[in-house]
Amino acid sequence: MKIGIVGLPQTGKTSLFNALTSSNVELGFGGGRKDPNLAQARVQDDRLDRLTEIFQPRSHIPTVVEYVDLSGLARGTARKEGFSPEFISNIKGTDAVLYVSRQFASEEVVHPEGTVDPVRDINIVLDEFLFSDLTVATGRLERLRKQVMKVKDPALLRELDLLERCLAHLEEEQPLSSLELKLEEEKTIRSFAFLTRKPMLVVINIGEEDLAAAIELERNITRQFPEHLKFVVVNARLEAEIAQLPPEDRIIFLADYGLKEAACNRVIQNSYELLGLISFFTVGEDECRAWTVTGGSPASKAAGTIHTDMERGFIRAEVVHYEDFIRAGSLAEARKQGTMKLEGRDYSVRDGDIISIRFNV
Repeated sequence: MKIGIVGLPQTGKTSLFNALTSSNVELGFGGGRKDPNLAQARVQDDRLDRLTEIFQPRSHIPTVVEYVDLSGLARGTARKEGFSPEFISNIKGTDAVLYVSRQFASEEVVHPEGTVDPVRDINIVLDEFLFSDLTVATGRLERLRKQVMKVKDPALLRELDLLERCLAHLEEEQPLSSLELKLEEEKTIRSFAFLTRKPMLVVINIGEEDLAAAIELERNITRQFPEHLKFVVVNARLEAEIAQLPPEDRIIFLADYGLKEAACNRVIQNSYELLGLISFFTVGEDECRAWTVTGGSPASKAAGTIHTDMERGFIRAEVVHYEDFIRAGSLAEARKQGTMKLEGRDYSVRDGDIISIRFNV
């Protein structure tokens, strides 16, 4: 699960990257950097913490999100020379986009547009992504039409029809994320890595002066955009400082600013949910661990997430939901109460399931 961090120069992208991943990457690259920063962030899950307290395992392994801090964008890039091959290559490998828009004011850090306006900046990047997709779709259609004139291949004709629909949607200035596609159609266009097809989370990077009004600010900006865009307000500089502190000092630091938890926890959790992912758990004396699958995945696929042999030799899954386990107090009591059940390979895994796989290879 990889998420690309993008935005205009001087928006605090790298500060946010440091905050999310507890990294200490040097700031001040601006728009000239080509090589991305790459690191992982742990998904905070109180349920896994509670299971670890109960089972006291030798290891505790949360699920993670991988973040890629990409070079800064600029107005007109896609329209003039197009995004660089390096940028396209890096963002193509991501599952979703985290876009950082600047709200904080600073005389030292000059905004590339001259003034601070997060709504304008979001629209700039959305337009750049849209134009990039228009260029990709138009180029592929030109080549495809020539091929279809020579060879009446049914697969090519289906792709032609699909791309014409995509192009028409983009020409109406609508992102491809709002275009309904069948599973096979989704697979067909996946190789094009359309930017407006990727799920997007927008982070509004605020200054300390806006902390008290952060929730209202988030609501006001959210109202101005379509529902498919999700927003989180963060003070990236402050969050980066918090990330460098020992865990026991973070609570005190947050309290000094009147905060209950680090805002980056919300960013990470939203990143996770952005892709429709859920967590299930395996527990025991050796290890308590959170695993990631797409919502609605069958038990056999969840087994394969743990180990391919488990999927291949799947027999049954022993399943109890986290809340039922907590009420019961133990796995043995959950079995006695009938809340722990044996499920087949097609059982649809729920977020918070505690699963033990029976298999034979």
